[in-house]
Amino acid sequence: MKTRHLLTGLLLGAMATVAMVSQAAEKTLTVFGASSLTNVLEEAGKAYTAKTGAPVRFSFAASSVLAKQVESGAPADVFISADQEWMDYLASRKLIQPATRRDIAGNSLVLVAPADSSVTLKIAPGFALAAALGERGRIATGDPASVPVGKYAKAALGNLKVWGSIENRIIPADNVRTALNFVARGEAPLGIVYATDARAETRVRVVDTFPANTHEPITYPAAATTTGGADAAEFVAFLASEPARAIFDKAGFSRATNGCSLFKWDVSREVALYSGDSRVVAAGASDTEAPRLETGRLYALDLKPQESVRYAAPASKKQLPDGAFGGVMRLRVQAAGQYRIAIDSGFWLDVVQQGKTLAAADFNGSATCAGPRKIVVYDLPANVDLLLQVSASSDARARMTVTAIGAARP
Repeated sequence: MKTRHLLTGLLLGAMATVAMVSQAAEKTLTVFGASSLTNVLEEAGKAYTAKTGAPVRFSFAASSVLAKQVESGAPADVFISADQEWMDYLASRKLIQPATRRDIAGNSLVLVAPADSSVTLKIAPGFALAAALGERGRIATGDPASVPVGKYAKAALGNLKVWGSIENRIIPADNVRTALNFVARGEAPLGIVYATDARAETRVRVVDTFPANTHEPITYPAAATTTGGADAAEFVAFLASEPARAIFDKAGFSRATNGCSLFKWDVSREVALYSGDSRVVAAGASDTEAPRLETGRLYALDLKPQESVRYAAPASKKQLPDGAFGGVMRLRVQAAGQYRIAIDSGFWLDVVQQGKTLAAADFNGSATCAGPRKIVVYDLPANVDLLLQVSASSDARARMTVTAIGAARP
């Protein structure tokens, strides 16, 4: 009998272990990342796992290749591109969650040579790039037709009026790491890669850096795919947090401007809030169910199907043809004055007082800012219950924060 109980216990223990392993496997995040992010994302993934316990696995390739794989149904939870174009490509096909999209880092473009090469060049309009290649030498970079680093390289060389002299001497690599290896192995006398890749490879040296105004800003947008869950959005948010930024800083990446400088105000407070942790709350389907929000905090609002929401005043944006989400929250400020309500993309906002919609004092937006995409300014009264109504959201989760500006009147 004891033996039977022992065997039963061992069997149940084994089944529990298998179940736990299975659950862990189910929670593993799959991240598709641009090749130039290989080292830094692997380190960031370890930090995320240490913080949350959730394992992360990566697939690295050219952004173009990864985007096409996502389009073909590859099981990616998060997509991170080396340019905006391939992220836009997936966004136009409704394959990412727009509200999660943010720029996580920046980079610069450099001309590299093998470490033992004696070539010297100063990048300037009409510089002697073709002559430096010699009679048969070729220059390695990403395929200018599709790979981001190659597209940046073509744009820079075109603006410098030297593209025509080397156009037929390009080694069009399938990703930036492959281009880097051509130079590191001495198979190409010169290459154009990102500064961070050159920094990580001891077999090459930087000849010169391309001026930033010769090409579009090099930024890395990240977003959860439409098949990624809440944990995918949380991973993207982590990449924009200060601990992850420190990892990117150490690897030589610049901090993405995220287009936030395009706001007509200083939005550093809002950007800082959006870069931190958010408090998840369920939006109400009516004023009686509405949760209360506080100023100076970032909220991730789990919204309702809009047709189920009972608004206290007619929503400014009506139901979208293909369905939408919405919800209601409460707000009460202690001092009267001007307040900014920052929201991310994909929904509309109304402030309602006693059944009437308040007119906004001002608003401004930036489609490329990581985090707040639109900020609306309101003159709010003190100690009055107000309703914040979200409508016409294309996403089931929206993020919002309220901050006081100027001198609030008691």
